[in-house]
Amino acid sequence: MKLKALFMIYLVISITFTVYLLPVTAEDDGKACCEQTLSGESCVYTSSSQCDDSYKVANYQKCEDTSFCKLGCCISPDGSCSKQTSQAACENAGYTWNPDATCDSVKECNKGCCVLAGASCAYVTEKKCNNILLDYPELSKDFRQSKSEQECSDICRQADRGCCVKSANEECVWTSRATCNMQDGIGGEGFYEGLFCSNNNLPCEQCKAHSYKGCLDGTDDVYWFDSCGNPEGVAEDCDYAKGTLCGQTQDGDYVCKSLDCPTTWDNPVVEGDGGRRINGESWCEFDGAIGPSLDLPGSRHYRHICINGEEIVEPCKDFREEVCLQSDVYETLNTGIKETAEGKISATAQNYLFSEAACKENRWKDCTTICNTAKDKTSPEDIALAMKLDKECCERSDLRDCFWAGDENSGTCIPQHPPGFRFWNPQKQTKSATTQTASDQTCSTATKKCTTVFTKMIYTNWKWSCVKEGNCECFSNDYIKEQNNYCRSIGDCGAHYNYIGGFSKEGFLRSWDHSYQGWDIIFDRGKSFQSSYYNRQSEEPKMQVDQTMAGAFEEVWHKANKELYLSNLNAEDVYKDKKIAQAITKGIGITVQLTGLILKAIGTSAASSAASWVSGIGALVTLYIVLTEIVFRKYQKRTVTTECKLWQPPPGSDNCAKCDEDPMSPCSEYKCMSLGAGCKFIKENEGTSRPKCIAADPNDVNKPIITPWNEAFKLTYQGKDITTDYSIVEKQNGYLIGSKKLPAFSKLYFGIQTNEPSMCKLDKELKYTFNDLSLRFNESYFDKVHNYYIGNLQPATDYKFYVICKDANGNPKDDKRSPPYVIEFSTDRAPDLEPPRLISSSIPDMGYVAANANETSLTLVVDEVSPFSCRASTQDMPFDQMPLNMTCAEMPPDSIYSKYAECQVKLPVRDGLNTYYFRCRDEPENSQVRNENSESYIWRASKAEPLIITALSPSGTIYSSNITLQVKTAKGALNGKSICYYNNIEFFNTNSTYHTQVLSGLTKQQYDYIIECRDIANNVARENLSFTVDIDTEPPEITGLSYTGALLEVMLNEDASCSYSTNNEDYSQLPTSQIVSINVDPLTEKIYLTCKDVHDNEMSSTIFLRTQLQPPV
Repeated sequence: MKLKALFMIYLVISITFTVYLLPVTAEDDGKACCEQTLSGESCVYTSSSQCDDSYKVANYQKCEDTSFCKLGCCISPDGSCSKQTSQAACENAGYTWNPDATCDSVKECNKGCCVLAGASCAYVTEKKCNNILLDYPELSKDFRQSKSEQECSDICRQADRGCCVKSANEECVWTSRATCNMQDGIGGEGFYEGLFCSNNNLPCEQCKAHSYKGCLDGTDDVYWFDSCGNPEGVAEDCDYAKGTLCGQTQDGDYVCKSLDCPTTWDNPVVEGDGGRRINGESWCEFDGAIGPSLDLPGSRHYRHICINGEEIVEPCKDFREEVCLQSDVYETLNTGIKETAEGKISATAQNYLFSEAACKENRWKDCTTICNTAKDKTSPEDIALAMKLDKECCERSDLRDCFWAGDENSGTCIPQHPPGFRFWNPQKQTKSATTQTASDQTCSTATKKCTTVFTKMIYTNWKWSCVKEGNCECFSNDYIKEQNNYCRSIGDCGAHYNYIGGFSKEGFLRSWDHSYQGWDIIFDRGKSFQSSYYNRQSEEPKMQVDQTMAGAFEEVWHKANKELYLSNLNAEDVYKDKKIAQAITKGIGITVQLTGLILKAIGTSAASSAASWVSGIGALVTLYIVLTEIVFRKYQKRTVTTECKLWQPPPGSDNCAKCDEDPMSPCSEYKCMSLGAGCKFIKENEGTSRPKCIAADPNDVNKPIITPWNEAFKLTYQGKDITTDYSIVEKQNGYLIGSKKLPAFSKLYFGIQTNEPSMCKLDKELKYTFNDLSLRFNESYFDKVHNYYIGNLQPATDYKFYVICKDANGNPKDDKRSPPYVIEFSTDRAPDLEPPRLISSSIPDMGYVAANANETSLTLVVDEVSPFSCRASTQDMPFDQMPLNMTCAEMPPDSIYSKYAECQVKLPVRDGLNTYYFRCRDEPENSQVRNENSESYIWRASKAEPLIITALSPSGTIYSSNITLQVKTAKGALNGKSICYYNNIEFFNTNSTYHTQVLSGLTKQQYDYIIECRDIANNVARENLSFTVDIDTEPPEITGLSYTGALLEVMLNEDASCSYSTNNEDYSQLPTSQIVSINVDPLTEKIYLTCKDVHDNEMSSTIFLRTQLQPPV
C-alpha cells in the first residue's frame, strides 16, 4: 500500500510537470504582456519582441492577468478620472491609480455639473471644475449635483427656446425648455428646440403662420406671431441704438417707431411746452401759475419724460412738497464774424438741444420763521440789523427755497413756492409728513393790525373822517389786496382761486373797532395840526376780498411763465433779474412792484409814518391848538385787522368730477378737495382710471341702485362662446341667468351696474349686512361696474349670490341690515364622459373557487344604469375582442343599490391561479357617444384544496346533560377557516378552524348530528356525529345505618354531598362520601339528613335515634 501511494504521488507530480512542458501553439508563439512597448504604448499583449526590456514583461500572460497591468481607476492631477485603466499606463503618465476599476468608490471621482454662467455645462469632478474656472477668473463657481451627463447637459439647455407641444391640452406654446418641462419631441408631444409652433411638421395645425405682427418683450424688433400668439421671427429689424424700437401706430399697426416723441401734451396753462421731444428728454408741467404767492390750492408740479416714444407723467409729491425744476441745454454755434467797437469777433448763437427736469424738495419752512425776525423788533437799530440778517437767511439757496420781497433796508422773506395745506383736515399731516400741519395758526403769521386816527369837528360837518397821516390807506381796497397777497404767499391761505379757477374768499377777512380817546391823543395830534385830513368816510366794519380785488384768474393765475422755473439760473440770478421780477410782479396783478407790495402788506410804511407826526411847532401854536381841540374837536382810534386764515374751497360739489378729466393731471385727494366743499375723495380708487372725486352729499341716505350689467355676461363651454344661447331675466330684486340650465363645467362671467361709484360684495349664503358678506367682486375700489368670474361650474347645482353695494357716502352702513340683490342660475348634470365603472365582485380579487369546480359563477357590480354591456377575457384586450359576454341588469328601484347594476357570467376555472379581464362600454347602440374602459378590471382566483374535518367531539356515552360540540377543520381555501353547521344550524363560535356549540339540558338518549363546514371557495366538508347521553335521575338511597355510642353512620348507594340538622333549620355540611358520619349528642332524638349526588338528584330523610319513640303515623 505504501508503495502504491508513493507511485500515485509521483504520477501526479509528473503529470503536473508535463503540463508545463507542453509545446506552445502557433497562436501563442512569442506573445507576452508588455508593461511598455518599443513604441511607448503601455500594457499591450503583443509579440514579446515588441516589449521594451527596460520594463516588465510577462510571457504567455494576458495583461489583465498581470499585477503590473491590472485595471483600475486612474486619477489625473486636474481631477479627471478614467475607468478600466491599467496601473502601468496610469502611473507611467504620472497619475494616481486606484484598484477600483469602476471609480465608483473613489471620492475624488464623484462627478457633478460644472456650470459656466448658465451657458456651458460639463459633467466633471469638482476638482476638474476648479481647474476649468482658472481660465475664467471673472466667473463664480457653480458646481451642482447631477446624476448623469444628460442631466448635466439639460441644466444648460433650460434656456433653449422652442415650441412646447402638450397634446393632452392640445396646446402649442413658444417657450423655454425649463418652462415646458418636457423631453425632446419626436413627432408628438414634447419640446422642439428652435422650431416655431406653426411648423408644418409639428402637430399644431391650429397655429397658422404669420397671423399678425407685434412687439416681443425684451427685444427691439417687430415680430411675426402665429394665430396661437407665439412669436415666429423678425418682421422688421429695429435698432434701439439708432433710435428705433417696436411700437404701435395710431392705426394699430406695429412698426419700427422713433424713440422720440413727435408730439407732446400742449398744456393750456403753460407757455412754451408741447411739440417734439427727444428720447430721454424731461420737462416740467404745472396746473397754473407758479412762484411767490402764485401757486394755487390743489395745484401740483409734474415731471414729464419722453421714454421710447411715449410721454410719461411723473407727479412730484403732492401738496407741493416737491417742486419741478427744469434746465434747458443749448449748444453754441459759430455764425461768422461781426464788427464791434473793440473790433471783429466771432458771432455765436444758442441752439436749443433738450431739457432736463427733476422733482426737488420744496424747502419752504424757514422762509416765514427763522428768516422773518424783523417783524418782532421794536427799535430802529434792532429792526435794521434783523432785516439784514433776514435777507441773508432768505437768500441762502443752498439751504432753503425762499424769495426776498424788498430791498436791503426793508422787506420780508416768503416761500418761492407756497406749500399746500390740508385745509379740509388741518389736524392731519401729509403722507410723508414733510408739510407742516396746517391750521389757522400757520396762516395767522400774515394777520395784520393797523391803527388809524379819525376826527370829527366843524370842518368835517361833524362827521368822522380819517386824518391824512393817520394810516387812512388801511381802509382802501388796495390795502386789502396787498394784505391778501401776503397772506397767500404763506401757503394755502387767504382768498384765492383753486387750480381750475374756482374762487373762495373765506380765508381772508377785514374788520375794525373804534374808541374815543382822552387828553393823550389830543396833545399828540396837536403837534401835527398843520397837516390836512382825508375826507374819507369809514367803510363797513367787516369786509372780505371779492373776486375783483383778488385779480382775474385767466390773467393772473391761469398761466405759468416758463421763465419762472428755469433752474439753469441760480437763486441769486432769479432774484436780481429784472425780467423775472417784472414777471412775478405782473403775475401778482398789481401796478406796483412786488417789493413795495409786500412792504405795504407787512406795514413798514405805516411804521415809519409815526416819525412824520413829530415836527417843530411853536409853543403858542401848540397852546392854540390845544385850546381849539378842547373846545371844538373830537378824536377816535380805529384798529383795522386783516385776518389771514386757511383757504377754504368754494361751496358746492358741481366741479368734483373735473378732477378726473385730465389724465395728464392725475386726480389726488388734495386736488379733489380743492374743487368744492362738497367733494369727497375715494381713496380705494387712487391710482386707477376709475372716478376718484365725487360729490359727498351729507344728506344722502340712498344706497346704490343695482341693475344687471349685460355687457359683462359671458358663458364659455368647451372653448366655445355660447353666451347668445342664454339670456338675463330681471326679477324684482335681482336677476336670473339663463332661460335654461347652464352646462356643467362651463365658465361664467357676470356682473352688475350701480348708479354711482360703489363698492360691492357678495356671498353664497343669505346675509344682510355689508360686513358679513365674504366675497368681493373683481375689485377693491369704488366703481359703477362690477364683474365676477366662476370657472368650472359644478354640475346639478343651484347657485345664488347675495349682493350688497355701498356708495362713497357710506350708504348703507357696514353693520346695518339691507336687503341684498340676488343673482341666480342653475347648472345641468355633468356630461357622461366616463365609462361604466366596475366596483366590486361576488368573489373578491385574489379569492378562491371550490376544489372540485370546473367553472364558477361571478357577479360584478357596475355603477351605471344607462344602457351598457360588459365582456370578459382571459387576456387583456380591447372591448370588441373580448369573447365572453356578461348578462347585466339594473338593481331593483327600491333597493339601496338602485344606482348600480350587476353583471353575471360563468367562468371556466382550472388548477392554480385563474386570471380574467373585464371591460364595459355604455351606449352600445350609439357609437358617437360611447365611453368604454381603456383599462381592464382584473379578477384573479385560485382553485383551493378540499376542505376537511380533522376532529369531532363528543362521541360514545356521555353522562351529562350539558355538552359542547367541537369541530376542527383544515386545508380548503384559507387553511381550514370556514363556517360550520350542525343539522343546518350555524355553530355559535365559528368562521375559524375551531368551532364550538354548547348544548344544555339533554335527556337520556342517543343524539345524531350532520356536521357541515363551508369555506369562502364554497368547499364543503361533511361528517356525521353521534353520541349517547346516559343520565342518572335517581337520588341517593340509604342502604344501612350504624349507631354506636355517639357516632351515627349512614351508608348510601352512591357518593353524595350531605348536610344534616337536629331542628330542620340549621344545617351542617358534611364531606362528599358514600358513608356519612355524624357525631350525635346522646339527647338527640332525630337527625334531618339531605343528600345530593353529582347529577343534582336530591333525597331528604329523617332518622330517629330513640327507639321508644314512634314516628308519627
